[in-house]
Amino acid sequence: MFFHAMYRKGGVLKYAPNAVVYERVIPSRANVRWVVWRRYRAGQTRALVSYRCDPAEYSRLSLTAPFKVVVCVVISGLMIPRRARAIWWLMRGVFHLGTISYALGIRVHDEYAKPT
Repeated sequence: MFFHAMYRKGGVLKYAPNAVVYERVIPSRANVRWVVWRRYRAGQTRALVSYRCDPAEYSRLSLTAPFKVVVCVVISGLMIPRRARAIWWLMRGVFHLGTISYALGIRVHDEYAKPT
């Protein structure tokens, strides 16, 4: 919500190609499952922000997301010889699945919740 509000009020994020960032990644997040859930949650968050801030955009997202999932899966399949690109497209599809899940009222995933 913060970055969306900042952007709408004229704020700008800049890319710093020479910036150096160090981040410790705990073992429970260093796996494919966590990354997939994180992308899914990012799609849910995108839908939630649109729902609250721009209903017209939210409607567009809700209508186009199913088609985007299909396109992402097809392109991922075509990219199998280039494994990294295939995975990138697959993760993009997972993102759009997250937007669909929010529109359907599915519980918002909390990747930081303590395991039960």
